Amino acid sequence: MAKFKQLLLADPEDLVRAFYKLRTSRNTGFIARLDEVASALGVTHSQLVCGLGFRNEIERLPDVLSVLGFETTRPLILRRDELFKTDIYNELSVDDVIDVYTKSTESDDELENLQDLVTARLNNVESSIADHADPNTIICYKMELHAIYNSEIADEAFAEKRLASKNHALADTTKIQQDELRLIVDNKIIPASNLFFSDTLSPEEKLLLIESGEINVSMIKNRMQNTEISPEERDMLEDNLR
Repeated sequence: MAKFKQLLLADPEDLVRAFYKLRTSRNTGFIARLDEVASALGVTHSQLVCGLGFRNEIERLPDVLSVLGFETTRPLILRRDELFKTDIYNELSVDDVIDVYTKSTESDDELENLQDLVTARLNNVESSIADHADPNTIICYKMELHAIYNSEIADEAFAEKRLASKNHALADTTKIQQDELRLIVDNKIIPASNLFFSDTLSPEEKLLLIESGEINVSMIKNRMQNTEISPEERDMLEDNLR
């Protein structure tokens, strides 16, 4: 058992057998203990913690927790949340992250918690890209967004929060933002017409909706009747009536 997906998805019995064979030190701090177990299994520290931490039944596997040096799941979950939010495709590859999203969750409570983690995680990834626009990180980020919007994680409330925040680090990176907007529309998470008549999108984003064919002339005329729209949006709308 040496891969993240196996830690995440293996049968509980197989997992217990694999951990039963491990021989670890007993008098080390919990970080060193996790490092030791991860090394013995051939995975990274983050893969170990997140692979086990995202298993819903981990609390029913005390033998596994004991090898990690834990009596309850709480320290494991706290460490999982910390690492999942802050790892930028370093110890957790984009494939590992997507495996978590594919597995998703079996309960509404777990899904809500995962949505909060994903929001914080995306903010950290975006900050990293804003500081240093590494092409590989951008590719991984786009892959992650696709996985999110193709899963149960990205419901209407999640998408609305993402669009309305405008405080994430890529707010001025138009192309990347437009990619996310396309995912929201293509996956029918929020109807294009609802987005077009909202006040959260920029004129550039609304132009994307018009160019996609989702918005007709009647909608444009209707939107122009709103006296509160910005001069930039009004100019864009007028240009698309010609």
